Amino acid sequence: MAKIREFATGWGRDYPMTWSNRVTEDLIGTSKGGHLLIPCFRPFDFLEAPNRPLTYLQSDSNRVGVDALRGVQPHFHRNVDFDLLFYQWAGNTTYETEYGIFEAQCGDLILIPAGVAHRGDGSADCLRLFAQVKDPVSVLIEEKDLIGRTEYQVAWEGGPTWPVPDDRKVPPKGKVVESLHTWDDQPGDETLIERAYENLIDVSTDGRPVQKIRLFDVFKEITGRRGPGPVPMKNDRFIVECYNTTGEQAGFHRGNRNEEFQFQFAGSADNICEFGVEKMVSGDLFIVRRGIAHRVIGSRDFRRIVFYSADAWRLAVDPRQPLRQSRFVVKETVVDKAAWRAELETT
Repeated sequence: MAKIREFATGWGRDYPMTWSNRVTEDLIGTSKGGHLLIPCFRPFDFLEAPNRPLTYLQSDSNRVGVDALRGVQPHFHRNVDFDLLFYQWAGNTTYETEYGIFEAQCGDLILIPAGVAHRGDGSADCLRLFAQVKDPVSVLIEEKDLIGRTEYQVAWEGGPTWPVPDDRKVPPKGKVVESLHTWDDQPGDETLIERAYENLIDVSTDGRPVQKIRLFDVFKEITGRRGPGPVPMKNDRFIVECYNTTGEQAGFHRGNRNEEFQFQFAGSADNICEFGVEKMVSGDLFIVRRGIAHRVIGSRDFRRIVFYSADAWRLAVDPRQPLRQSRFVVKETVVDKAAWRAELETT
């Protein structure tokens, strides 16, 4: 029997990590099922139409979903008591905000803090992952901290063709409408305010600004060999990490007080856990419930975004009932080679 190490974590800075000696055969496919098992699924295959966001995970402190933004949003939006994160999966989005105008390309992660008015304008192939986070998110890695430069192109094969609607091609100027949102809003709740466009763009200073980073340009090493992935953004109940794990993760991980969201952006992986082994490719999502030991074996082009939540997620879709079976082809271009890539030469 093969021996391996397992590290178990809790939640919070002062929670001690436990290391245990295990046997691999006891950790792979040994669970007999139960409510903690959520099959791997592809969130974008559940989108019914463009410009109709789908929230598929909800908890007391965060909500996670995807959308296909096509063209310019008809209203500006101001989330008065929660932060908003967008990860640009495919295409691009132009964000007009009170802190200026931001262009998000594939692989970019952008934070729009609570209270900041904004409007998005998506390309004809725009796909985004989003997270609404109740408490303020701290930015731990900023643009000035990025290492190297990579660029991505993503093609959605087998997905629907959703062109930009004619009425969303030209961003309205002059008198515009701002929509206010609160965390506790119910469907149909709406507060609309008329404003002048020029009074909403690049008018804010200090405070908590909009921030954007290239998510996969934060690595100092190959993750999973000596430690976890970098943490670009977090608060006390929600954490964002990213991974470039190539080959075998050094040990199994068991998160005893958190949920874990593993979204495969590029490359592939053998996802191994007490429920079995699944091959994950671009667009696949696996949710690891608390207490389940898991490990990954990643390809050379492995890129993954991971969310951790201290609060249990409620799943709002049936993973076994997608609307389609699509796939993603991701092309990575290295513009400025980061030092960690030298490790690949020995892999």
